[in-house]
Amino acid sequence: MRKKMTIHTFLAMALLLVPMLVHSGEKKADLAAKIQVLEAKVADLEAKLQYVTIENSEINGLPGPHIIFTGAITIIAIEPVLECIV
Repeated sequence: MRKKMTIHTFLAMALLLVPMLVHSGEKKADLAAKIQVLEAKVADLEAKLQYVTIENSEINGLPGPHIIFTGAITIIAIEPVLECIV
């Protein structure tokens, strides 16, 4: 059995939707600002990632994966650190 929508029901629904529509404009502006911030962060990370590669194969007898940084930083010898870990 289907109920007919009365004018009171329609007005009540309209009153509920109006604030949502008003706030949606504000939310869109907030979302646009957040998107802009996130896009800037992604661009910054992508710029840094150009110096990073992942090598899954074996290097000097050590199985991968290896994270390799090239071009952007000076590589510091890590052999003494590895000896402490082993």
